[in-house]
Amino acid sequence: MSSFLHGGGISFLSLEHGFGFDNVVAYEVVLADGTIVVATTHSHPDLYWAIKYGSTNFGIVTRFDMTTFPLAEF
Repeated sequence: MSSFLHGGGISFLSLEHGFGFDNVVAYEVVLADGTIVVATTHSHPDLYWAIKYGSTNFGIVTRFDMTTFPLAEF
């Protein structure tokens, strides 16, 4: 998992949209037995919440999907 998300994901958008990890909607995880799963709130929800708010000791995260937000022009 990227250092940004592992550290909480604090950015200049945090006040408006929450921390970076708050905007992750799915994790692709390689489990200890080599199985690849996509954890979301609907598919493997226990793993999703464990990775999101727990620890990274549940598997190797190879991809994460996030909500994005448009930025205004400065």
